Amino acid sequence: MKNSIISSNNNRKKSCDLAGVQRTRLTIEYLLRTERIDTKTLQRTYSGEAEASNAIVNWLKGFHVMKYNSIIKLRKLYPNNDFYKIYELSLFDLLKNKPMTKKQLEKLVSPYIDTSNHLDFWDFSIYQNGDKNGKLTPLSSNIDTESLFQRGDLYGFMGILYHVRMAECTKDTDKHLLYMSEAYRALPGLCRYTHFKNRWKEFYHLLLDLHMRVKTTWFLLKPNIKLIKSQIFAKKHHTFRIYRSRHPITNKWIEPEPPFILSSFKSDNLTMKFMHQIIKAFEAP
Repeated sequence: MKNSIISSNNNRKKSCDLAGVQRTRLTIEYLLRTERIDTKTLQRTYSGEAEASNAIVNWLKGFHVMKYNSIIKLRKLYPNNDFYKIYELSLFDLLKNKPMTKKQLEKLVSPYIDTSNHLDFWDFSIYQNGDKNGKLTPLSSNIDTESLFQRGDLYGFMGILYHVRMAECTKDTDKHLLYMSEAYRALPGLCRYTHFKNRWKEFYHLLLDLHMRVKTTWFLLKPNIKLIKSQIFAKKHHTFRIYRSRHPITNKWIEPEPPFILSSFKSDNLTMKFMHQIIKAFEAP
């Protein structure tokens, strides 16, 4: 996916920070939706007499990425709106298509980790997406990606994404393959969030960019975009086990279908040698 896209209308380059563009758009769209105002009204309120700046339109079109000083200004204009919480999510930093250090990753998730009892648990809301009218979610330890998946929300996806980036950082290809497959399982839960659903394709491509950063995972794992879309727009998509149906014969919980295909190889020397040659070819400049 190209990091710089040319607008067909006016040849203006959109920002190469695609995760920043997603953060900006979702923040503005949340504000527009919850305040029940249109773009022109927000532009007039934000710019005052300087209507020619078109800041709101340029943010929505992806020409610029919003900085935090703009968030401060908007919070003064709309003090009773919590739109800024979208902007402040570490989710968008974890989605940036660039190398990250272990220290950077730990700092990004530190606001969400509870270490008060010497046990690393995610300090997320007990409600899906932090909405008090939403469903209850399971308690999640730092390393328990299954319970993160079962949350079925943006926080569960963010916790799994942290492990994806940490596995990339530490060059642990086995864990990267595992966590990336978990990220695709959790992606529909993220995108079913009311304020994110219309931007699901952008989230998919941001995750795909991270997938491509580790060639072994890119070679072995293929996402099923049709199934991902189906799960996002399905009337019901139960991830938390207590909400799922049971199999009529085995009485086991019915698991959501994994939205990916995982390649498998026999562990003979010839097959492994061929696989490493393909991976080496991918990594060649």
